[in-house]
Amino acid sequence: MLHRKSHAIGVGESLGLSAFYITIGLGFGGIFWLWLGSQAGMEYLTGFVVEKSLAMDNIFVIAMIFSYFAIPPPISIGFWCTAFSVS
Repeated sequence: MLHRKSHAIGVGESLGLSAFYITIGLGFGGIFWLWLGSQAGMEYLTGFVVEKSLAMDNIFVIAMIFSYFAIPPPISIGFWCTAFSVS
């Protein structure tokens, strides 16, 4: 969505985008903490960490499946990671 040209994303760009989105999520958690108190803020932060952990687990499993079936990199791994993470 943020790119005008379709291209393979490198490690640096991927880390930058991940840091950007994690910062947005943690910033929202900070606002949540200030508005609703420490209990709600801690519940949000706990949920955030659990969701990030599960997303990384999904990506690992999908990478293992793709490597087992020898699926080449040009197939949109990002699409399938997103599809399986959401489901």
